[in-house]
Amino acid sequence: MATRKNPVPPTRAELRILHALALQGTATIEQIIHHSSFPSPPNYKTTQTILRIMEEKGLARHTHGGRVFVFKAAVTREWV
Repeated sequence: MATRKNPVPPTRAELRILHALALQGTATIEQIIHHSSFPSPPNYKTTQTILRIMEEKGLARHTHGGRVFVFKAAVTREWV
């Protein structure tokens, strides 16, 4: 998926996921929800939905890592 030139500003939940991705580089949903930046793990399906929305907004992208998707931030930390 192509990244937009001017991505839509992220919501609070998207910012939390972007923060986890920035610290990890690339991560699966399982790795994101168990990241130490979350006080308690968010719901898997909710995180999956938010990541799909983030891809539509141009904030994240994924590749296939075997049977799982591996996500990466599509915007720089400075932009966020």
